Order: sequence, then C-alpha cells, then structure tokens
Amino acid sequence: MGCDCHIERFHYTLKQGCMVERLQFEEAHTLKNALALYSIVAWRLLWLTYTARQQPEAPATEVLPPLELQVLEQTSQAPVTTAREAIRALAQLGGFPTNPSAKEPGVKVLWRGLRRLEAMVEGWLLSLQTLPFMRQD
Repeated sequence: MGCDCHIERFHYTLKQGCMVERLQFEEAHTLKNALALYSIVAWRLLWLTYTARQQPEAPATEVLPPLELQVLEQTSQAPVTTAREAIRALAQLGGFPTNPSAKEPGVKVLWRGLRRLEAMVEGWLLSLQTLPFMRQD
C-alpha cells in the first residue's frame, strides 16, 4: 500500500469513522483543537485495523492495554489473546456480527466499539473504587 493510499484512508477515517464533517464550531481554534484530537483517534483506528490484518497472531497486548483487554474478556466471556481476537471483540461492541465468516471490521464499527469500551472501562474503574464501601458489614 503506497503512501497516498494511507493518506486517503486517514481522511476517510476522519470523515466516515469519526464524522468530523458534522462538527460545528464558531471559532477556528476550537475546530483546530477538535481536529487534532480526532486525528489521534483516526490514527488509532487505522493502526488497529492494519495491525489486526497484517499481524493477526500478534499478542493482544500489542494492540490494547491490559485493562481494556480485561474488560473485553469479561464482556465477550472468552479469552482475547491475539490482535485479531481483540479487534473482533472490540468491533462486536460496535455492532459487528459474531459469525466467523464475516469480513474484517472497518473503522466505523471499531470507532463505535472503542467509544463503548471506553465507557465500560470507566464503569469498571468506578466499580472497583466503590466495592470496598459497598462491603461494610
């Protein structure tokens, strides 16, 4: 894949995956800041997609941090050991079909899955903080 194709995929990810065209701000610096943040998200989505396709047997810890993997394993109720398994579990959070014959997930479904996983991780962390207080006997 050439450099131009990567740039096109990056812009596609910004537009279709992150939907930056829907952003409406009154000041240019606000839009600039939002685009900087969404660029990081778009890069991560592309990186996850390419890693899962080019190195599917890589350890899952190479694509997601341990806490996110722990939450994914609890959610999917299955071990997540490879990059491909991690991406598929993440995509399933975003609405990707669970059948093994489905094609590889795209950036839209991964973006939805990442947002959902982020919320689940926050909930997980909050539950760990409140558990000692709930066990007062």
